Amino acid sequence: MLNAHPKNAHAHYRYAQVLDHEGRYGDALSQLQQAKSLDPSLSFTDPSWFVETQARIQSHANRQSGGFNSGNGNGATTRSSSTSNPFGQQRPPRRRNMVRRWACGSA
Repeated sequence: MLNAHPKNAHAHYRYAQVLDHEGRYGDALSQLQQAKSLDPSLSFTDPSWFVETQARIQSHANRQSGGFNSGNGNGATTRSSSTSNPFGQQRPPRRRNMVRRWACGSA
């Protein structure tokens, strides 16, 4: 979807949610910023939902980085198994390919 409509704020907003579910919190926050810069009025969603989504993703990023925003300098972070699962238990794989294909326009 983003490939076909790169200036679609709603598509960036939805893709941010996909990235959040994949543990790519820095990339998700970047997509939210892109959505907001394309449509500052947030007409593509309820503004309170946007704020809630942004706070949730920022919380995930903070928790992953040990309580502060760190990464590679551009806000991007990567998922670490020791950070995301402190008890060392394996999680079952997530079924996210269809969501990713939808968000990227290849479904």
